[in-house]
Amino acid sequence: MGDVPWYCRGKILCSVSNYMLSFDFYVYFPEDFSSKKIIRPPENPEFAGLPPELSYEQPLSGKGVFSLALSKGSGAGWGLKNYDEAASRICQEIHWNIEVIKAMYDLERDYKSTKEFNQLETVLVCSFASG
Repeated sequence: MGDVPWYCRGKILCSVSNYMLSFDFYVYFPEDFSSKKIIRPPENPEFAGLPPELSYEQPLSGKGVFSLALSKGSGAGWGLKNYDEAASRICQEIHWNIEVIKAMYDLERDYKSTKEFNQLETVLVCSFASG
C-alpha cells in the first residue's frame, strides 16, 4: 500500500451546451483485512447498476492490497440546469469525496474497527450509490 489509503480522480467537462462531472475513487485495504467486511460494498444493493469493483494487487515486494474501485458520473444540458445549479452539484460531489477520505483515514487508524468500516460504507453509499 502507498502512503495514502485512497486515490481520487475527478473530471469536469464543460461546453457551451452542457457539463459532465465524473469521479473515480479507489480505497485500499491491507491484505489481512476482514474478507467479510470487504465484500459488503460490492454486494450492497444500494450500488445496483454500478457496484464497486474489488481487486487484489500483489506488488513485486511488500504486502498485497485489496482495492475497491468506485465510479460515478452525471451532467446536464444548460437548458435543464443553470450555472448555479451546476456549481452547487460540483461542490456537493467534492464534499462527498472529502467525507470518504475522512472516513478512510478514521478506518486506517484501526482496520479492525467495525464501527469505522460501517461509517466508511455509509459514506460510500451516500457518495456513489446508484439511486
